[in-house]
Amino acid sequence: MHAYPRGFLTALWVVLVLIFATGIALAPGALELRLEWDMPLRLPGGSRIIVAAAHALGAFLSLLVIGALIPMHMRSGLRRRRSVVTGITLIALFSLLAITGLAIYYVSAESMSAWASASHLIVGLTLAIPLTVHVVRGRRFHRQRSLRSR
Repeated sequence: MHAYPRGFLTALWVVLVLIFATGIALAPGALELRLEWDMPLRLPGGSRIIVAAAHALGAFLSLLVIGALIPMHMRSGLRRRRSVVTGITLIALFSLLAITGLAIYYVSAESMSAWASASHLIVGLTLAIPLTVHVVRGRRFHRQRSLRSR
């Protein structure tokens, strides 16, 4: 990630944390609204709109920062055959999040919207696993490479 502008990695993490935190905050309301589960906690009406807007903003920003990874980070990883499985898994999961996020609001059939909501929640929570593995493996590789070059 050395070829990216200063602050890019920080921006990437801020966007990912924003999406995850707002998604977690919205989850009880989504489970109650879409799947008709009784949830003991949920955001009050006015704050739900603000958190949902922050989640949507984070989603748009994530498309920008993840898209910025394509020309250098992703191409380099594919060329060098490093962390390919976790990288492709992340691309697939982020794509599913984008598709299910759109489906939640724009699919008119109530059952399909509920399915999209459940899928969005599951994929969003699941994404933390391959992301953690990808980051840990990448840091381990860079640490080993810097030790070898000394």
